[in-house]
Amino acid sequence: MRNSHPHRPTLWAVLVNTGTFQPGKAITVTISGPEYRGVLLEARTDGSTNALGSWQHPAPDTKFLQCTGNPQGAITHANTNLKGESTAYSWMPPDSTSPVYFMATVAQQCAVFWVNVRSAALKRGKPESLGLATEGNAGMAKEKPVLLLGICFLMILVLA
Repeated sequence: MRNSHPHRPTLWAVLVNTGTFQPGKAITVTISGPEYRGVLLEARTDGSTNALGSWQHPAPDTKFLQCTGNPQGAITHANTNLKGESTAYSWMPPDSTSPVYFMATVAQQCAVFWVNVRSAALKRGKPESLGLATEGNAGMAKEKPVLLLGICFLMILVLA
């Protein structure tokens, strides 16, 4: 007999290291809670059961699982050894504009497991700009405007 516990509070949380994602920039996804023996972890968007993106470097005692034609579409357990209380996985986002969340099934024992353990949603972030001012040189302009003006004046004299 299998006992899924959809009405009892889950013992685990699916945590992410950011609130946004960008294609090609890895996201760390952590299963946090008591030690567990089994897991199924994938990324999804609302209204779809297709696995998104690809997982990188499975944690010890876990492996990739092909989902919806994606060879690295999910992470699952490789055996029933206990997994740690905080197991981190690396996920590479696809080129998607829809919000993404992570969905897990976590097994405490073979017949005792929780389904639909869900992370907070991540929105697509904006690409980093290539502006000229960085925190370092913008700070200099604020702190020493006379020095900066003098340097600019000297450059104009040298170039003239």
